[in-house]
Amino acid sequence: MTALAALTAVVAIAGCGLSGNSTYKVGDRVEVTPSVLHGFDIKKVSGDSASFAADVYTVHQVHDGTSYTCDGGLTTFADKPAGKTYCIAPF
Repeated sequence: MTALAALTAVVAIAGCGLSGNSTYKVGDRVEVTPSVLHGFDIKKVSGDSASFAADVYTVHQVHDGTSYTCDGGLTTFADKPAGKTYCIAPF
């Protein structure tokens, strides 16, 4: 099962931001990859820096806290270390 299929099946995932500044804003492109330690990892990428094996998403909404549930077909990514929830959709 690819990470995209796993994200679609789960809809709400938890993970950890990887960049030094793990707060993302609306419009950012992020790469979501499976992680043994965190479930999933998320990091900001530019259009040409995404790895081949990763799934790239666009951040559509940012919410404080990790208990928000995204609607409208968006995937919920709860970044517990950052204390944020990101509503993301495939790029």
